[in-house]
Formats: sequence, structure tokens, C-alpha cells
Amino acid sequence: MRRFKAPRPRAQGFTLVELLVAMVLLSMLTLGLASVMSTVSQTQERVDARLDRMDHQRVSIGFLRSVLGQISAAQRQTGMRKQGESEYFFEGGPKGMQWLGIMPARFGMGGRTHFQLALDGDALVLRFAPWKGVDVAPDWGQGQSYVLERAVTAFVLSYQNAKSGVAQWQPQWVDDKELPSAVQIQLESAGGVWPLMAIAFYTPPATNRSSGSGGAVFGGSRR
Repeated sequence: MRRFKAPRPRAQGFTLVELLVAMVLLSMLTLGLASVMSTVSQTQERVDARLDRMDHQRVSIGFLRSVLGQISAAQRQTGMRKQGESEYFFEGGPKGMQWLGIMPARFGMGGRTHFQLALDGDALVLRFAPWKGVDVAPDWGQGQSYVLERAVTAFVLSYQNAKSGVAQWQPQWVDDKELPSAVQIQLESAGGVWPLMAIAFYTPPATNRSSGSGGAVFGGSRR
């Protein structure tokens, strides 16, 4: 009579092929997860950069509107003016503007201040210097500056005189007896096109004071 041997129990665990398949699947899953995480990170960075640009643009536009909102009608001394030059502290062209305005106190200084808006390379810069009287020209070496936008690709200024009854914008301000009633700013940069800004000037009554009075206030003291 033949004896039957009991079957050997099968060894527990994975075969080499099964282990290789599992490793390939795990690698693919890891790569897919890393790709998703990288995409999410890049998207977040783009969103943050866009929000930063929008916030900087909002602050810059608000600052511009504040300092352009009031333009001083203080007149230059006759000896300071060249032939055909404006009676006021104002120069306006298509690529730059210089004026005497009122710096809001919330920006750390208050009172009359000389301003200059122009391109410096590919950056749009607003410079401001202390007012020292009708017989003193602005000293930009003592001034400060604020970069409104970088990588500027297009920048155009134009001016309007509401007193003339014509709503046309002029690329150059040539009236040496009047101040413009409004300025229009067109700006485009690598970050995008800015909203078209048309800012009306408010001109307080002129009070031609001597040097040192009515000047900008820095830290509670006048200059």
C-alpha cells in the first residue's frame, strides 16, 4: 500500500516580481504626488506675487492721488524765472512733471513739498524735497524718493485746462500764467496695464511766505 505525503505548506511573502511591481507603482505614485505638490506651490507663488503687485499698485495709486490732489499756487520770484517759464513751481511734459504740492501729514510729513514724477531708467519714481520758500529752488539732493513701478514699458502724461472750456488733453503744459486743472496718467509695465488715472487738481489760495514758513513738517519740526 502506497503512502501519500502531505503537501508542503506554501511559503508566505511576496515573490520578487510582485515586489518589483509594488516598487514601480509606489515610485509612480510618489512622482505624481511630487508633481502635484510642485504645481500647487508654483500656483501659490504666482497668486502671492499677483496679490503683492495689486497691493503695491493700490498703495501707489492712493499715494499719487493724495500728493496730486492739492497743488500749490505759490508763485516764483521774478528773478528765479527764465524767459517763458511758468510763474508757478510747475513743469509738465509727456514724460515727466514737477510741481509744488501739499504732502498729507499721514505720510510722516505735512505741508508744502516739491514733487517730481518721472522715469529713472525703467522705473517710475516719485521724488519729493522740502519747500524752503518762493525764492529757493528745490534741492533734490536733500529729497527722498518712492518707486511707484518697475519694468515700465509705457508712460505718458497729459494735462487739461478746465478754464478753457475744452476737455482736450495736452501732452505738454505751456501756459505760464495758469496751472492745469487735471493730469492724466497712462502707465504700463511688465506686470500689466495700470488703470487710467485722471486726477483733478485742487488749488488752495496762494500764500507766498518767506523761506522756512509753510514748509514740510518732518517729525514735528518744520524745514
